[in-house]
Amino acid sequence: MITVLTVVWITVATLAIATWLWAMIASYREDDTVHLADGEEGEVAKQARNDTRMKSIERWRMVLSLSTVVGGVLVLGVYIYQGLTQSGASAFK
Repeated sequence: MITVLTVVWITVATLAIATWLWAMIASYREDDTVHLADGEEGEVAKQARNDTRMKSIERWRMVLSLSTVVGGVLVLGVYIYQGLTQSGASAFK
C-alpha cells in the first residue's frame, strides 16, 4: 500500500535526481582556465557568477540527498513496523 509518506519520499528522491542532473549540466559551463590578462575582467565575473550558482546547486543537492536517505530509512521503518504488527496481531487470534 502506497502511503502519503512514500509519495513524499518518491517526490524528494525525484527532486534529488533532478538536482544531480542540473549540477552536471551546469558544470559543463564551468571554465577551469585562470584569466589573468588585461581585458578578461568579464570572464572573471562570469566565473564568479558560475561559482556562486554551483555552490547553490550543491547546497540543494546535499539537502535533498540527505532528505532522501533519511526519508527512505523512515519509510522502511514504517513498513517493517506495519509488517510486524499486522503479522503479530493475526498470529495471536
